[in-house]
Amino acid sequence: MLGQEYIIGKIIGTGSSGDVYLGKNNITKEIVSIKVISKYKSSINEDEVQILARLPISPHSIRLIDTYDEPKKFYIITNYVKGSELSNWQNKQVTLPWLYALTGQMLETLQLIHSMGIVHRDIKLENILVDDDDNSDEMVNFTLIDFGSAAEDKGDGIINSNYAGTYGYYSPQLVQAGVDRSTQHVRSFNPSFDAYVKGDIFALGVVLFLLMEKREPFELNPQGTEPYHQFDKPVPMTPHSLIGRHTQLQRLVEMMLTGMYTSDEMMTQFTTILNTELV
Repeated sequence: MLGQEYIIGKIIGTGSSGDVYLGKNNITKEIVSIKVISKYKSSINEDEVQILARLPISPHSIRLIDTYDEPKKFYIITNYVKGSELSNWQNKQVTLPWLYALTGQMLETLQLIHSMGIVHRDIKLENILVDDDDNSDEMVNFTLIDFGSAAEDKGDGIINSNYAGTYGYYSPQLVQAGVDRSTQHVRSFNPSFDAYVKGDIFALGVVLFLLMEKREPFELNPQGTEPYHQFDKPVPMTPHSLIGRHTQLQRLVEMMLTGMYTSDEMMTQFTTILNTELV
């Protein structure tokens, strides 16, 4: 039983399939995060557990500690990550070194999980934590959380799943792949693993754009709220107010927002930027 080993404390977040609580191991006194999934409200995503179990130890992503299966609830216990959601930073002033740290750490993390045949599928401000105690912008640590929408390539290059993710972060390519053109309704679809890899990168581009520009990267179509209505036309980036010029990082974000690049390709571009632009 969970209660014999862990104490559940206050709620610290809401995931894609359940609420997340602060917890403490009664024996080791380790502070953990406990995701509680009600079997009456949500089905258990077995892929999430399998994927978390496969994730390597990294300072930029969560790791699985244990699971508990009880009659009414399922518990996923991961390491506790200190910090706040990036959504809390959307209206704050951020520096270029801070943005470089975020970009590099998330590209490194995505490149790693993609190389393992895993796609996150819900990259967004709320699913990236920043350690508020880090004083140096260059040394700040970011962590990717909530793998509740993640999926694996089973070997055929196809992700057999319905839509996953958050409105406003879907790439145009994934949106179009999921639209039944005869009815204009979102349907079940099986896009390629590569499409979801590029979708993760697109979503990271949305995150960076929101933090840099303080506005949406695309004008949202007011005619509907379904995913296939989310885009009307792209909004060009403006010279960043912090440095007063169009940086190479902004051009990297613009590439991400085409939805045409993989994490390997973006990491290559990012490495080139690091070697040519003083941070």
